[in-house]
Amino acid sequence: MLGLLSTACAPFAVTTQVGYMRVAVDGDLALASGSGNDAPQDVGAAFGLGSERDSPYVRVVAEGEWIDLSASGFWLRESGAGVLGAAFGGLPAATPVSAELELGNFKMAAVVPLRCGPLTIAPGCLLDVFAIDFRVSESPGNREEVDDVVAVPMPFVRVSAPFLGLRATAEIGYLDAPRFTGVDARFADIEAMLAWQPGQQLQLFAGYRVLVADANGASSTDSVAIDLQVSGWFLGGGLRF
Repeated sequence: MLGLLSTACAPFAVTTQVGYMRVAVDGDLALASGSGNDAPQDVGAAFGLGSERDSPYVRVVAEGEWIDLSASGFWLRESGAGVLGAAFGGLPAATPVSAELELGNFKMAAVVPLRCGPLTIAPGCLLDVFAIDFRVSESPGNREEVDDVVAVPMPFVRVSAPFLGLRATAEIGYLDAPRFTGVDARFADIEAMLAWQPGQQLQLFAGYRVLVADANGASSTDSVAIDLQVSGWFLGGGLRF
């Protein structure tokens, strides 16, 4: 019994990673005041958004005998100008507008590693936390804003294996909310990474991440519909302790 407790409480191997990310937003947004039903409109044409933007990237991984924990995050800010193709809340169609978007994502995962020789398959759960502040203005006194924080839990799996002297890792999380909760929403989080460890502690990495959100919800007295994809590549270095 004491031996089992000692093994379960063995220290984690911790890797901290810091990097640079280039990330962009694509897709459609709609905002309807009250019981209205405004049409979705492209974030590029309507708001002048969608260009790649710089973002810091941070990640921490703690690997134990029975469970692996990880947390990562990025943040982007973008502004643009466009012409509304449909009404957006209280702003009528064909209105020239300026837009500002701030989007942060914090990803936490817990998985159980199942090691089969060099291959590791780790099922578990993921929590994606999105902080979004989206402001659309016709003039300083006439604007619409969506300011919200959303936490999305979803089933998750991580697969890793050696690849040409590197370590390849793929992570997939997916939630079909209508199936489980009756809420009209679907989310996906896909990430792929290659890591090289030239020494015992130093690590270099590069990867690509895609976040997909297709959901309807409410913000204050308005209804919001989003069909967005946030994607980008990242690279950096880390230390393993």
